[in-house]
Amino acid sequence: MAGSKARASLWRRAVAVATAGLVMEPAAQWIQHCEKLILRTGEPATDEEQEIARSLGVRHPERVRFLACDDIPVPGRRWARMCGGAIPGRIGGLTARYGIFLHPDLYDSKEVRIHELVHVAQYDRLGTRPFLWHYVRQCVADGYLNSELEREARVLGVELSGGEMMHQA
Repeated sequence: MAGSKARASLWRRAVAVATAGLVMEPAAQWIQHCEKLILRTGEPATDEEQEIARSLGVRHPERVRFLACDDIPVPGRRWARMCGGAIPGRIGGLTARYGIFLHPDLYDSKEVRIHELVHVAQYDRLGTRPFLWHYVRQCVADGYLNSELEREARVLGVELSGGEMMHQA
């Protein structure tokens, strides 16, 4: 039994690495397209959010924009669900470098806005392609809620907003 679990885990990680490699360039281009749209039409981060972003390591907090979106676009959503929870059923937000899509129900949530600012900082810290590679690999290998980058965003979103964790693994 332990051997089959270990093989399944190895298989899942191998699929995660292959998937991350295959989707890298199209994902980076799609993120760039989304960022341009959001930067052109979104609302700037508040002064308080810019200070938080700066404290998280965001290089240009004044560039951050938020855009409300009822149906946040995610390419490969159906395939990702088949990979066992690589993305959640309902997407509340998506960060495209300095552009952030937020579902209208969560648009004013301080915790969610900070959570997404953490992703902006992760993009700045890692670079676009490395961030996307790690994010996809982690979500496919470990599931969305267990991925390291998502855990960091959840924890800091809660800590810096003074709220309670909305999603727990």
